[in-house]
Amino acid sequence: MPSHSVRRLIALEPAPQPDSVIATVELVCGCRVTRTISEDRIVERPDGERFAVGKIPCPVGHPVRAPSS
Repeated sequence: MPSHSVRRLIALEPAPQPDSVIATVELVCGCRVTRTISEDRIVERPDGERFAVGKIPCPVGHPVRAPSS
């Protein structure tokens, strides 16, 4: 299953597991995914915007494409 970078963090809520959060994200392929991930994968930019780092498997198997130039 191909893994994609996260384009946008849509929602974030506490998870029952310690040091984890439930994140709903939009992948670069366009799919929305809700996963329990480690809290340290949520980073805050200097302007206060939060985002998720790392790659997440696409639920429908969209292929990973090279960035367009």
